Parts: sequence; structure tokens; C-alpha cells
Amino acid sequence: MDTLDKNKQALSLIEAITPVSQTFAQSNEMTEAAYHLTRDQKRILFLVVGRIRSAEKEGDKTVGLCEFTVSEYATMYNLPSAQASKDIRNALANFVIKEVCIFRPDWDDAAEKGYETFPWMIKKAHSPRRGSYVVHLNPYLMPFFTSLERRFTNLKIKDIASITSPYAIRLYESLCQYKNAEGDGCAVLAVDWMIERYGLPKSYRAIGEFKRSFLHKAIIEIQNSTNMSISYKEKRAGGRITHLAFYYRQNER
Repeated sequence: MDTLDKNKQALSLIEAITPVSQTFAQSNEMTEAAYHLTRDQKRILFLVVGRIRSAEKEGDKTVGLCEFTVSEYATMYNLPSAQASKDIRNALANFVIKEVCIFRPDWDDAAEKGYETFPWMIKKAHSPRRGSYVVHLNPYLMPFFTSLERRFTNLKIKDIASITSPYAIRLYESLCQYKNAEGDGCAVLAVDWMIERYGLPKSYRAIGEFKRSFLHKAIIEIQNSTNMSISYKEKRAGGRITHLAFYYRQNER
């Protein structure tokens, strides 16, 4: 019996035959978390969490053990099979060392922020014979994706699947957090907050670099990939741009 089969017996593996939900949801704590994943790591997360959310047994949703295939990844993101296989290998190579920081405002004191830090993944496995991968997401993170009753962010897979910049994906998630039932909304985000939470390079603390390398490119990509139309206004304090007020609405496609 190989390791993959042992995993099936020991834990509740959600196999590749389980459909992937076309809606991705996460708690607002996760939307506001500090982390940086590559585009392809985010894509794996969307696929795996989408499958876990579709599991029939509630207990299976808490384990975080999920299988996916190269062919479905290629189909989901409109890629040739060889490119999909390469992207998956590269994404999983250092996924296990990536962490996410969840902030806990109730734990703050005057000088420091309260937080919890979690590794994203416990293990990974690959079966070339099956053409599949198995990833075991950290079970401590599962409630941020599956136990959602209030204060959560909804995203459509078809929208985020075509966004290629991981930073643009993070901004889009933040905007979706504040949209209303019609898809319109306003979000006021601090520049320093976006740099910290999205894992932007420190050079982006210069507002010119922030706008040139992140903001303008992210807005263009979101508008080209989704039906969201975005404008923004700058808010200043002491002559410095400290916040951006984003205004957005849904266009008919």
C-alpha cells in the first residue's frame, strides 16, 4: 500500500472526483491577513478550497486534505498541460514554508498588535501515475474557509481565475469584502496597510513607486479580468498620501 492509499485510510481525503465550487469564500480575517503567495500558489488555494467547500461530509471540510489533477488545473486556468504541470511544481516547491498572519485586534495593547501565525500547508504528495497531487492544508486554517456564517468575503472563481498578479488578486479580495449585494461599494484602505498585508516590496513605501508598480497595474488588470469598474481618491495627512478611497461598481458584460 503506497502513502497516498494510507492517507485515504487515515484521514478523509477529498478526491478529485468531487466538484470544485465556483464561488470562493473566506472569512474577513483571512481577507485582511498578512501574507504573500505567488499567483500559482493562490490558484492552487482557490482550487483546493473550492473542492473542500463542496465536500458532502462536514467532517471532511475540517481536515484540509485534498486531491487535484494537472488536467483540471490546466482547464480551470486555461493553460496547456505542460505549463500547468510546471506551474504546479514551482508553486508547491516552497508552499510548505509560507505562513499567514491573522491579526487579533482584541489582543492588542497600546504598543503591539495581537496576532496568530500559521503555516499554510502540512504536506504535499505527487502521483505521476495518477496525474494528481495531494495537498494537506493546515487544519487550523479550515474554519477561515468553511465555517462561515458572518463577516466573510465572496469571490467568483471565473473572475479571479484570469487575474495573473497576486497583488491584484489581494486588492480585488479587499474590494469584494466591502461590496454590497449589487456588487458596488467603497473601501478606504491605508497605503501602509496594503504594503504590510499584501506583502508588497518595501520600495513601494515611496508613493510614486507604489502607484506605478502596484496600484495602476492592479486596477487595470482587475478591470480587464472582471466586470468591476474602479476609481479612487487620495486622502492626505501632513501633506502625505496615507489612504486611498476606492469606489467601484459592477458593469454588465
